[in-house]
Amino acid sequence: MGPLAVLNQRRPQPPSAMTSKPSENQPPKAAKAMVSKPDEMENEVVEFISAIDEFKRRNMVKHLPLGSVLEVVRGLGYASGVRSKDDEQRVQKAIDDYRETHSRLFPNWSEVWHVLRELGYQRSA
Repeated sequence: MGPLAVLNQRRPQPPSAMTSKPSENQPPKAAKAMVSKPDEMENEVVEFISAIDEFKRRNMVKHLPLGSVLEVVRGLGYASGVRSKDDEQRVQKAIDDYRETHSRLFPNWSEVWHVLRELGYQRSA
């Protein structure tokens, strides 16, 4: 059998035949991240991101520690229903849980905002 005969025998398989069945040992897929396009963002999210950017420019820093993020949030008039010394640790745990659930090593600011809102941060009257 020559090389041309071998080539003629190999025919492409349809896409359904190439996909494998999911194995029971595979980990479950991560939840979809809450990434928003700028024109789909709520005003609160845009205000939060703008305040973060302003804080970074004013203090000439690239990265913000969580304490500074919470300072910006409080400066916008938001507070959580639970006020305690462990607030920063509670937020850090929630962000870590979000990272793990959504397979996001570095969540963007809109995702951080949604985590804060889920923790009960609301604008105080």
